[in-house]
Amino acid sequence: MRRDAGVVLHDGQPTACVADAAFAYVDAFRAHVDVGFFRGAEIADPDGLLEGNGELMRHVKLEPGRDVDARALRRLIETAYTDRRGRLDSSNGPLSRDHDRGSQRGAPRRR
Repeated sequence: MRRDAGVVLHDGQPTACVADAAFAYVDAFRAHVDVGFFRGAEIADPDGLLEGNGELMRHVKLEPGRDVDARALRRLIETAYTDRRGRLDSSNGPLSRDHDRGSQRGAPRRR
């Protein structure tokens, strides 16, 4: 993990953040696990892993018996991190949209 990245619990899910700005999460369901990206619609996905059709969010669905290219998933996580880091660096201050803070419900809280 990058030095400036951390994991917090937000709405019950482990959420990866740069500072307090979330960029990815893990959500477990009965039959699958989602690795989600808060701005997934805006990041490059050359391997076509992302699913979903929301305005900003996308996810990779992990299911038993379904192969996922681990290297491609790692690249996607790195891309999401780099995107979030770049947005923070260019904003030089607090982010203006709740989407940038982790979810529509607000910023993740460190526990």
